[in-house]
Amino acid sequence: MHVIALALLTGCINSKRQQQASAQSSLGAAYLREGNAPAAVGVLREAVRLDPRSYDAWEKLGLAYMAQGVLDESEIAFLKAIRLNPERAEIRNNYGLLLMELDRREEAIIEFEGALTDITYRSPALVLNNLGYAEYIEGQYDEALFHLSESIKRAPELCPAYFNRGLVQRAKALPQLALADFDAVIQRCPKDSTGSYYQAGEILLELNDTYGGCSYLRIVVDDTPTSTLAAQAREVLARECSAW
Repeated sequence: MHVIALALLTGCINSKRQQQASAQSSLGAAYLREGNAPAAVGVLREAVRLDPRSYDAWEKLGLAYMAQGVLDESEIAFLKAIRLNPERAEIRNNYGLLLMELDRREEAIIEFEGALTDITYRSPALVLNNLGYAEYIEGQYDEALFHLSESIKRAPELCPAYFNRGLVQRAKALPQLALADFDAVIQRCPKDSTGSYYQAGEILLELNDTYGGCSYLRIVVDDTPTSTLAAQAREVLARECSAW
């Protein structure tokens, strides 16, 4: 009787700790959405203390550390989450993003490819976009083009995939196709199209469309006057557009 009672009591304690950990994990996620990474780290450290087997809490802790720029601790947290649930796409995808931050792109590609094996994941287009971008940075243009096109097929409104595919098309010396992708971003996501205006402006200048290229670059300067991209646009404008 004593053994049975002890087992039941232990089960209740474990269940209570799991519930507490889940609550802390949810609170940590809320802090992350608000951009309060230090608060997120605090409550998520408590979550993994309460339930060290919670892959969800470890993953969110990895994201919180990454948001703080504490990349070593972020990697430790992600690796613990992966050990607990190696097939979960969200964990592998987010760890891949961390590896991109660490300039370990070949490892990132492996993680993104691993994320795609999770057939239960509802947002494979996001992973395909990340994979395609990593391949682009690595100079694997054909693979990048394939995966980014697949991303667009699955999520036709995913502007980052159009932008990244535009970068690939430009790298492959396909300016008209690149322009089409950058224009797709401008049409679909006007609030996030500064980079596309800049890329398209440079391409138009290369195609000897001075008026179009200069007009696009001026939009970059007008929309984000204090940005690094605007500073680059001003340099091109001074060099190529003085007569306009």
